[in-house]
Amino acid sequence: MPEISLLRPTVLNGVIETLTAPQELRGINILPTEPHPFPTVEYDTIRGSRLLATPNVPNAEAHIAPKLGVGHLTAGYLYVREKKVFDPTTMYWLRREGTLATKRAEAAVTREVTDLSDRVNRFQEYCIWRGMFTGRLIINEADVKVDVDFGIAASHKPVLLTTDKWDNTQGTDPLTGRAYYSAAIRDQVSAWKRLVSRDGMVNLNQAWMNAYTADIMMRNSVFQGNMISDRQKDAFLNTNVIPGLWGLDWNIYDLAYEAGGQVIPFIPDGVVIFFASEGRPFEMLEGPSADFGAPADSTGRFTKTWQEEDPSARQALIEMNFFPALYKPDQIIYARVF
Repeated sequence: MPEISLLRPTVLNGVIETLTAPQELRGINILPTEPHPFPTVEYDTIRGSRLLATPNVPNAEAHIAPKLGVGHLTAGYLYVREKKVFDPTTMYWLRREGTLATKRAEAAVTREVTDLSDRVNRFQEYCIWRGMFTGRLIINEADVKVDVDFGIAASHKPVLLTTDKWDNTQGTDPLTGRAYYSAAIRDQVSAWKRLVSRDGMVNLNQAWMNAYTADIMMRNSVFQGNMISDRQKDAFLNTNVIPGLWGLDWNIYDLAYEAGGQVIPFIPDGVVIFFASEGRPFEMLEGPSADFGAPADSTGRFTKTWQEEDPSARQALIEMNFFPALYKPDQIIYARVF
């Protein structure tokens, strides 16, 4: 990582630009990024088609095929702009190059700048899991109001009845005292796979849930015996992924964010998010910078630093203009399983 001993703007900007989203934030890494240099977000949502071509005869006029079922979404970008202020004491020690205190001050600045970058990343992650994948993003801050409907049909957001829920108790293990469950998970997953194959003309291949939901699933009676192979068990223990179970990769994702003094998982308890990754169904659109200091063609993340004279301080800022676009809502299932 480059030296930031004097917190020079070009150097600190270089540090910030080298910071990437942590691999642990899986949502950001799932969505491909795409520059979108337009003042607003506007795109078509595409529905799958099951229609066949119609036979014809040589030398006859071609049949006119109907257009795909298309919806339309127009929205503003999600805009984040945050900064950190480095006090005169930190600046003093940064100028005393070669001292132990300088190294500690550099480490402290790097730590704070990384936190600034991570705060932006976590908000993007929130908008993906608690917005796009749920079908609706609502933000109700004092100065920002957001309500976006991503167009996921009600049939693709099932809520299981009490008798069908995954935590519907069948009995208790006499040795461990732990409850075990009896929901027909395989039948439910098969029905959701069929729904997506009919509506979206693709096959579900991904399932995402948090660790608590995964524990409830694994205590279902259907998993007693040889339902999961030794290879799948090893993969689960090493990677938190059960590969190829019923044709899907089951991913356990347990990261959380803090809001109102509470720690909240990005994927709620009792929710499983299924999607078909084929055909680029979603993207992270990166919009134009709203800062006067940004280059004319700048999109997505923009950074800058500047010096305040009274009181003396250096400020570092990160701005992000983005939108998680869901082009193919029929490729998503947002299931509340308990």
